Amino acid sequence: MHDDTGSISIEFALCTLVAAVLAGILLLVVKSPAVSHALSALIARALSP
Repeated sequence: MHDDTGSISIEFALCTLVAAVLAGILLLVVKSPAVSHALSALIARALSP
């Protein structure tokens, strides 16, 4: 028999860590000047008549 005690906790911790890293990378990309300007222009164009 193989004891899986604690494996769920480790998997949860790894998934949470990966999600936090991906969120940090996404935040850096969105806050970059080029992406910020492009998003602002896209929103302005969508709201203009």
